[in-house]
Amino acid sequence: MKKAFLFVLIVGVAAWAQDVRPTGGRPAGGRVESPTRGVVKYKALEQALLQAEQDKRPEAALDHLAEDFEIWSAEKNEPTPKELWEQNLKSSNISWFQIRNMAVREFGDVAVVSFLLDRRGEVTGKPVTPTVYVVDVWQQPAGKLAVRYVSAPGKPAAQLMPTGKD
Repeated sequence: MKKAFLFVLIVGVAAWAQDVRPTGGRPAGGRVESPTRGVVKYKALEQALLQAEQDKRPEAALDHLAEDFEIWSAEKNEPTPKELWEQNLKSSNISWFQIRNMAVREFGDVAVVSFLLDRRGEVTGKPVTPTVYVVDVWQQPAGKLAVRYVSAPGKPAAQLMPTGKD
C-alpha cells in the first residue's frame, strides 16, 4: 500500500511540475498574445518593402509607395523625396533587418503603423543607425505607403527604485 501511495504521489508531482515549467517566457496556463489582423497585414507589407530594399529591387519597392511618398527624419529639416530615396536604395547595402514592437492604428482609409527597425549595413557608404523608430502612414485600401517618419529611439527613462526609506 505504501509503495502504491508513493508511486501515485511521485506521478502526481511530476505531472504538476510539467504544468508549471516555463513555456517560452510565459507562465504555464498564461494568456497567449496573438498579433492583431492589422499587425499581420502591415508587417507583411513592411517586410516586403524592406526585402526589396535589401535585394536592391527598386521596382518592387516602388510598387508599395504612393506617388507623393516622402521620408521625414529627425536628423534633417526637410523631407527626402521618393526620387532621392530610390537613388539611396540603389546604393544601400543592408545585410540584415528585423521589425519588432509593431503597433497598427486604423482610421478609415489611413493606417498608422509604428515599429522598431533593427538593421545592419550601409546606405551611401555610411553605416546605418542600428535601431530606428519608424512611423509609417499607409493609404488603405490601395496599400500604398504615403509618408515615413524615422527617428533614433531615445534612451529609456531611468526608473526610480524604491529605497524602502520612503
